[in-house]
Amino acid sequence: MIKISPPYVVLPVLKWAAGMFSVMLLVACSTPTKYPPRVPLESNAQIPTSEHKVPTVYAKKSPETTLPANVCGDVYRVKSGDSLSEIALHCQVSMKKLAQYNQISPPYIIYKNQRLRIPQNSVQPYSISDTGSKHTVTQPLQNSPTIKTTPTTVAQKPLKKAVKQQAWLWPVHKSLPYRFIRDDAGLSIIEIYGVAGQEVKAVSGGSVVYSGEGITEFGKMVVIKHDDEHMSVYAHNSDLLVQEGDRVQAGQEIATLGATGNASQPKLYLEARFKGRKIDILKVLTVPKSN
Repeated sequence: MIKISPPYVVLPVLKWAAGMFSVMLLVACSTPTKYPPRVPLESNAQIPTSEHKVPTVYAKKSPETTLPANVCGDVYRVKSGDSLSEIALHCQVSMKKLAQYNQISPPYIIYKNQRLRIPQNSVQPYSISDTGSKHTVTQPLQNSPTIKTTPTTVAQKPLKKAVKQQAWLWPVHKSLPYRFIRDDAGLSIIEIYGVAGQEVKAVSGGSVVYSGEGITEFGKMVVIKHDDEHMSVYAHNSDLLVQEGDRVQAGQEIATLGATGNASQPKLYLEARFKGRKIDILKVLTVPKSN
């Protein structure tokens, strides 16, 4: 019996295995690719995938330039018991600005049903005291379109007939001493000195718009609004004989002379106003000849 050595048996097997591997390799290379061919990326290209989301950019809103209007609107109607400081606090405006806007000077007297214009945040009211400020006049833009407007007839309300100003009566006894005092603006008021309890009379007819002692330095005070838009202020009284809303006649007793407030002796402080603004009392009050 002839023995075949192992190398002669293994060699054919190895050749057969190598041939089968070559066939399988050729078949594998001939099948289509499982994934699509890669595309070369550009330097700035961004390909979004399920794992990478392109961030959304939101434009920032510019801050609003319009300031909110105050809580009182354009006009505030004074109610009984109101003071200028309380109205300024309620309407969220400066008391000084509110007084200037309505031409109200110290002692800041206001009266029931008076209409106060409330300065808005976007409004810059003109004040005579604002000296040194330069006002720039804006010129129209060149080549701007011309807008033609058709004139329309607007029905105008009939103007109220002006009431002739009446000369004021002397408010106390004609024999009492007095003196005129000028304030910082050069406007005169009058102080008349006497004995506590002497009668104080209305200088002209009108309606009582204030009667009280809400202003400490002026003590017990009466304010009368006359039919010609003038107002008379009587301060430092000892007793008040009229109330808000009362209608008084010229020469009617409205208070008694006193020394309330910051007065050091019995006296009457008399001040004149026109449409709420302080004026020189010499324009309306005539000194009696017996004085």
